[in-house]
Amino acid sequence: MNAVIDHARSRGSPRGEPVRLKDGSFCHIRPIGRDDSETVMACFDGLSDASRRLRFFGAKRALTEAELAYLSGADGREHLAFAAVRRDALGRDTEVLGAARCIRSTPGSETAELAMAVVDRAQGNGVGTALLDHLMEAAREQGIRRFRCEVLADNEGMRALAKRLGGHPGWLDDGTLEYDCPLPDAPAAPKPNPNPKRASRRRPVPRSVSWRTDRPVPAPWTDSWERAAKVSVAFFETAALTWYDNVLPGQFGR
Repeated sequence: MNAVIDHARSRGSPRGEPVRLKDGSFCHIRPIGRDDSETVMACFDGLSDASRRLRFFGAKRALTEAELAYLSGADGREHLAFAAVRRDALGRDTEVLGAARCIRSTPGSETAELAMAVVDRAQGNGVGTALLDHLMEAAREQGIRRFRCEVLADNEGMRALAKRLGGHPGWLDDGTLEYDCPLPDAPAAPKPNPNPKRASRRRPVPRSVSWRTDRPVPAPWTDSWERAAKVSVAFFETAALTWYDNVLPGQFGR
């Protein structure tokens, strides 16, 4: 298998971690390779007729052998493809939730055609966002700088996704919309702390942090507060008595 695909498979989801979806469940993002025709078919089978029309620009009852070979033929450089899957306790794929891919317009080009599909039962749960984020990261690593995608005018999901990437639509002769989307730069890594020991002793509190909490306060803290309060009250009472005995007689002739 291609070395790039091997590298991507070892990475799986970002940092090897599962991706948390909106409903609280988890999925993994992994590459689609040449031996993944079953994954491609599972994703296609999970699409309704309406979803297939939006993805393939027309009625689509089945994939031909040529189409299946093309969609499962990612090489990790000219053609990048990823699937969102659920896994069992042994790490085996149990359910395909969607797929995303980009294919360079010409070999070595910085522009790639983007295509995505999320099975109907998983739509609206953040699967598309997880796939897109992972695909953009992999595309940047391969030198891809722009995504281009053609969508039907009533494909609101892909149009929203293209706008999220900063793409502007243009009408094509066949009545479809084409978006040209520059990929955003990768998030900047946090700067290393030149004095980690000092930072560990004193950590600034973010302004957005609220001091109100519903969690119970640990008993050692409350005990300390109670002891401090008792000392403060005792000190106040002693100072008050001293002031009463020594200051008041001089002022009122006692």
